[in-house]
Amino acid sequence: MENTVELIGTLHKFEKTNLVSQRNKRGIYDSYKCINCGIEGKRYGFDNHPLLNKTYSSNTLKSCKNIKDIYLGMYIKITHCDAVGSEFIGCTSGSIHKIVRPPKNQVNGDRGVWIYGKTEPIKLLFGEFVNYITLRRTKHK
Repeated sequence: MENTVELIGTLHKFEKTNLVSQRNKRGIYDSYKCINCGIEGKRYGFDNHPLLNKTYSSNTLKSCKNIKDIYLGMYIKITHCDAVGSEFIGCTSGSIHKIVRPPKNQVNGDRGVWIYGKTEPIKLLFGEFVNYITLRRTKHK
């Protein structure tokens, strides 16, 4: 049985490092450490978004050998979008979009995913969409 946890919003493979949940001023938390690159963080309550223990450089966060773009090519359905600007004009509630390759030095899964906006890739944050697995593209003859 594997002791690792897939936390939403990260592509790291975290392992719980404490046997019993801990408590501090912020509340009850569990400590986690990536088994591949060693970054550490805490998860408070039942939230699936870990809070890192310290500030890591973006190169450190993206150099984990476990990182693969597992999101690329998936479809999402937007529940709401709080972003503004002409690039986000097509991001309306209920619209369906394909996840695309992110710009250089960015990754899908780092607090959100990239879709194509009006003229360039834009980032949607976790919580602004749901997976749209039932969408099937078929070839028409």
